[in-house]
Amino acid sequence: MTTNDSEAMELKADDNNEVALEALQVEYSAMASWYDSFWADYLNKTFVWPLRLVSSFILDRTRKQQENDESNSKKPITVVDVACGTGEFVKRLQSLQEEEEDTSVRFVGVEPCPEMLERAKRKQRPAAQWIQATAESLPLDDASADIICSTNAFHFFRNKPLALAQMYRVLRRDSGRLVITDWCADALTVRWYHLFEWVRWNLFGRFRHQYPGPLRATVLQQLVEEAGFQNVTVESYQVRFWTFVPWGMQTVTA
Repeated sequence: MTTNDSEAMELKADDNNEVALEALQVEYSAMASWYDSFWADYLNKTFVWPLRLVSSFILDRTRKQQENDESNSKKPITVVDVACGTGEFVKRLQSLQEEEEDTSVRFVGVEPCPEMLERAKRKQRPAAQWIQATAESLPLDDASADIICSTNAFHFFRNKPLALAQMYRVLRRDSGRLVITDWCADALTVRWYHLFEWVRWNLFGRFRHQYPGPLRATVLQQLVEEAGFQNVTVESYQVRFWTFVPWGMQTVTA
C-alpha cells in the first residue's frame, strides 16, 4: 500500500467518524428533552453497578490520600464521565458523595451533543464541569483524572481504540481507575436490537454504514488491554427494565 493510499484511507475514516457523529447528534438532540423520563427505569437498572464501583474507587482513593499525606489535607479527586449525556450519572455520583459528606471530588462531564449537555448544565451542582467534546478527542490534560467512567455510551463510539487511547492518556498512571459499563453483544436481545438499528440507519435513514455497535466481552477486554491498561477485568450480566426487557450488560474495570 502506498503512502497516498494510506492517507486516503485515513481521510475516509475521518469522514466516516464525522458522519457518525452527526448521525448521533441528530438522534440525541431530538430526544434530549424526554431522555431522562423515558429511560428512567433503564437508567436505574444499568447505573447500579458502575455507581457502586466508582463510589468505592473514590473512597479508596480518599483513604490512600489520607494515609500518604501527613498534613491530612485532601487533594481534589477528579472523576471524568465520558459521553455523560444529560449528566444523570454525575448527578447521582454527587448525591452519593454528599451523603458521605465528601466535598473533595471534582466531577467533569464530557458530551458531544449540545442539547444533551444543556440538560446536564440544568442539573448543575457544586464541583461539576461540563465540556462539549467527543470521546475520541478529550480536551483534558495528560494524567489529570483519577477515575474515568463511561456508562451506556461506548457502543456509540465510532473509533473505540482512539477513545480508549484518549482515556489512557488522561488517566493517572500510578493510581487511576477505569470503569466502562455498556451493552454486551454476547446477549441475544442486544444483537437483535443492534440489527434493528443497523437496518433503520441504512435503509430508512441518510447515514448509510455509519451505525457503530456493541462489543462482545472478550473483544472489549482485548481493546482495553491493547490501549495499555493493566489488570483489566470484564463482568457480563443481565438487567431487566420495563419488566419484560432482559438486556445484556458488561462492565470493564482497569
